[in-house]
This record gives sequence, structure tokens and C-alpha cells, in this order.
Amino acid sequence: MGLFSLLFSFNGRINRVQFWMGSIGIALFGFVASMMLLFSGGTSALSADTPQAAAAAFMGAIMWLFPLLLIGSWCGFALQIKRFHDRGRSGYWTMLPLAVAVPAMMTLFNAALSGASMAELEASMTPFVIASWVVNIGFFIDLGCLPGKEGPNRFGDPPGAPPSGAPYAPTPIPGAKGAPAAPAASSLLGAQSAMERAIAERARQPQAPVKATAPRPTATPTGGSPSFGRRATR
Repeated sequence: MGLFSLLFSFNGRINRVQFWMGSIGIALFGFVASMMLLFSGGTSALSADTPQAAAAAFMGAIMWLFPLLLIGSWCGFALQIKRFHDRGRSGYWTMLPLAVAVPAMMTLFNAALSGASMAELEASMTPFVIASWVVNIGFFIDLGCLPGKEGPNRFGDPPGAPPSGAPYAPTPIPGAKGAPAAPAASSLLGAQSAMERAIAERARQPQAPVKATAPRPTATPTGGSPSFGRRATR
């Protein structure tokens, strides 16, 4: 996966190494760019002739932080979505922090309009702070620590694997309707089991008794010649 696809595309899958490399790269770039903008704005403000010109120069530099924030957010969402794809889940899970942030902002706005005290404001925001911590820890473990699902899934091939070119199909359950035939190894095992059953059945069948044969009589020699081991009759 190229650098542009890694940072800006929402399609495909990435592994933990790609996720961490992309996240660290975005954080470093955002930090350096922010420092450069603040330094530039501060330098322009110090060199201005009037306070109004200094404020305008500094605010002009600050305004460049918003496009930078949008680009960083886009890249962060792209990394998280592709990492969720690698984990076998939809990219809509990246919206979970917004499910905590939006109610928190609404609660903060209502508390400010109602003139709530600082203690009441802290008490109302505590559940949202805890929920935010839980979501962040869950994202850290799920996206940054756990491995992806092995093999292709509905979001594409595993990271680093050559494209298979075949559409993703879930693994069928053996014996289910429409499941493909068993592989050759299973057929061989079935044939071997059938042969073993036939041999066992053959061994259980009663065998016919062996017919005893009478000993063959020894012929008596004729002509008065004595037989071997016996004396001749006179």
C-alpha cells in the first residue's frame, strides 16, 4: 500500500505496524507544522508596527491551523477505518468517540446557559470523561495491540499479501445446504474407515471347521522283500 492510500484512502486493510507508523508520522508532522505556524505568527506579530497589525498577523498564522487539523483528522480516520477492516469490523466504529463527544458538548452548552456552578459543571461532565477514557483505551487495545484476522475478509486481502483476485466468500459450515463437497483428504479417510469396517465384519463371521483327513496307509512291499525297519516274515 502506497503512502497516499495509507493516509487518505478508506479502502483496504492495514496491520499494526502500518497503523502505528502512520499515526506517529501524522503526530510528528502536525507538531512540527504547528510549531512553525506559531513561530511565524509570533515573528510577524513582533515585527508589526501597531498592536492591531500584530494581532492580525498572529491570527492569520493561527487560521492555518484549521486546514492542518482537518487534514490530520482525515488521515487519522483513514488509518482507523482500515485497521478496523483488518480486524474484521466495519469502519463505522470510528464514530464511537463522536457518540460521547456530541452529548458532552450539548451538556456543557446547556450548563453554561443555565449558569451552573463549577462544581455542578464538573459533576455533569464526569460520566462523559470516564466514557471517553474507556473508548480511548478500547481503541488502543483493539487497533494498536491485537492482530488482524487471518486470510481475506469482506474488506480485502491481508496486508502485504498478493491480491487473490477471487471474491470473498465466507467459509461454509460442513453439512450445510449448498456446502461444497468434502476435500480429497476427507474422501480418503472415509474410504479407509469403510475398509476397516469391512475387515472387522469379516473377522466376526464364523469360519467353517477344517475337515480332518485320515492318514494314508503304508503300502506293504511285495516279493518277500523286508520293509525298512521290520524283519522279514519267514
